[in-house]
Amino acid sequence: SSMSFTEVFNTFIFDKRSRTDINADVHALVYAFSSPTDLVRRYRIDKNTLATWIKNIAVQYNSNPYHNWQHAFDILQFTYYMLHEGGAESFFNHQDILATMIAHIGHDVAHTGTNNAFL
Repeated sequence: SSMSFTEVFNTFIFDKRSRTDINADVHALVYAFSSPTDLVRRYRIDKNTLATWIKNIAVQYNSNPYHNWQHAFDILQFTYYMLHEGGAESFFNHQDILATMIAHIGHDVAHTGTNNAFL
């Protein structure tokens, strides 16, 4: 995507379908862990290790209509927006924010795209 990281994360109007390049997504998400709370520095997270982890999670997402990598990115983008632009970060400590962001990246990895009635 040609949007800057700030434009990606600091907007309520976001189209997850605009995210078509996992490598660009990885860089954007490393930014999200780095600004504005700088979780990377605070928890001494190596940016290369973080990027590798994100990419390894992203490629495990199945290509289905909803529970796909774009959905995971969308959920993290909205969480980031609500935390930093919506003021929700005042209710969480940094460890909670880190755990939430990690959980949102992987929350539907390998999802089959079906609901419980089909399992």
